[in-house]
Amino acid sequence: MRKMRAANWMVCVVVGLSILALPRAAEANHPVLVEGNGVANGPAGATNVPPGTGGDFDGDGLVGVAEDTDNATDRIFGTLTAALLAANGGANTNGHVIIVTSGRFAERIRIPNAPSGQPAVAGTLVIEAAPGVQANIDAVLAGDPGGAQRQADTGVIIDTQETNRTIILRNLVIRNFLVGMIINGNSRVTMEKCRFDSNLNANLVVDGNARLTMTDCSINAAGQRFNPMPGTPGPGHGIIFMGTSSGSIANSTISGNTATGIVNSGSGEVRLLGNNIFDNGRDLQGRFRTRAQEKLGNPMAQ
Repeated sequence: MRKMRAANWMVCVVVGLSILALPRAAEANHPVLVEGNGVANGPAGATNVPPGTGGDFDGDGLVGVAEDTDNATDRIFGTLTAALLAANGGANTNGHVIIVTSGRFAERIRIPNAPSGQPAVAGTLVIEAAPGVQANIDAVLAGDPGGAQRQADTGVIIDTQETNRTIILRNLVIRNFLVGMIINGNSRVTMEKCRFDSNLNANLVVDGNARLTMTDCSINAAGQRFNPMPGTPGPGHGIIFMGTSSGSIANSTISGNTATGIVNSGSGEVRLLGNNIFDNGRDLQGRFRTRAQEKLGNPMAQ
């Protein structure tokens, strides 16, 4: 009887360890490739193109949403929304999402995507366009019926309560939304070589207790959207910090924004290091710390 119990116990241990060893989608931490949906050989919203054209990276003749579900193991997607979820080998907001061919993404991005059942960011997330690739997250896509809704909404929302999850964005273009991006909650975001323009109310909003580290970015022409008539800016800030959010902005260009280039209306510290801030309705509003003040140990300037 004792030998039988010991044998049963060993079987349970082996089975348990085997179950733990199985890969689970919720623990995804792998590279995911995203095709740029250029649809150059078809109408707006097309998902089938001649193989190797229209942004088709893997040569299967599928782009856009058709690429999202064609294969459960190739980890190649046609939309950023699907690539960030867990189905079909997606990143599940934990891993490296690489846009590998130039194209446009007429999408509203949510990190995490709560409406799709993703309650939190699962780990460190990198979203970037590969060198030489033009990745446009754009509300406007000629002929697409969802354009009006996208232009009245925010392009990218990052809102997570974890303080030990970093979202890294590189080499992305975000344009033509009501607000280009909102970073909220306790989100930690690092942004490099990203470009914002033509978002009507603001290019970038940082709120809550979020933290933003920005380097080598361009924040231009907020409040200036013409398609074909000019929109009404509300008010057209380049970057606005609110709540207890804080940030560091370095080696970036903030220009041509209808209202203020950078606003700090909250209580957090915003550092400005080596930027080109010029030709906005007003360049700066609020308290900021500059490199000269850091050397002197001075408090933030008004």
